[in-house]
Amino acid sequence: MQRKVIKQGNNTLTITLPKNWTDRFGIKAGDEIHLEEKHHALVVSSQASGNSKTITIDIPQGARFHRRLILRPYVKGFDEITLTFQDKDMLPRIADCLSLMIGFEMIEQRERSCVLVNVAKGVEQELDHMFSRLVNVAIDMSQSTMDALAKKEHERLGAVAAMENLGNRLHIFCKRMINRIGRDQADVTSLYRINCAYEEITDFYGDICKAATTCKGGVDKHVLAVLASLHEQLKRLRIPTIEYDTKKLEEIINHEKRIDQMIKDIMPKNRLDTAIIIAAAGINESIHAISEELF
Repeated sequence: MQRKVIKQGNNTLTITLPKNWTDRFGIKAGDEIHLEEKHHALVVSSQASGNSKTITIDIPQGARFHRRLILRPYVKGFDEITLTFQDKDMLPRIADCLSLMIGFEMIEQRERSCVLVNVAKGVEQELDHMFSRLVNVAIDMSQSTMDALAKKEHERLGAVAAMENLGNRLHIFCKRMINRIGRDQADVTSLYRINCAYEEITDFYGDICKAATTCKGGVDKHVLAVLASLHEQLKRLRIPTIEYDTKKLEEIINHEKRIDQMIKDIMPKNRLDTAIIIAAAGINESIHAISEELF
């Protein structure tokens, strides 16, 4: 459905409302309607859309998948989540999950239940900002991991690995926002996939840091070269918008192939190098997934 924009006065632009829609909801001259801005869309509704989505989840006794049961309604956009359970030690586990749920707090706690509520609804309009933060976390982890290994400053790696938790929180929050407020419809699936790929990259860098803290040996210079190439590739993909730049695409694909060959040419000599190469291959695959969506 299309409507022509009409200029009234010096600064006012107006459009007409479809008659079948106004008739269906009994809207007449002088009535108030509600407008909600959602990125490139302007949603017109006959009533406010502020009603919170609520859900009650029963966590079975002995459930090993409690994390998924708790986080799934959060990701799907619910504002109030009531959890019931039988396990006495479930509350600390719920608290661990709550640390990943940006904007949520536990407002009610009983022996066998609790209520989690969204107390920061305004921040949900910051999808682009939060997604950019996730991209920057991945790049920062890449830079810090590479520097610490090159300088043999293994004591720094614990702090770098801890950044993975921030990546997880931002990733889960971005999934929630994509589900909750959406983007242009053609863009949603791509953005969702890219978001997941960046979270995988932070996981891989966390794996590298954990392996390096347990294996105190040095890292082969060829392995460091692979990490440096991956870092450059991540910086090339920093802008989280879909483009159609064939020259840049060719540059990214060629660099991706060079990294693949570098990985194949390396013959790991110790356990640490092996762990890093396995993670590096995974990072390159995730970068490939991102580039497929961006170009």
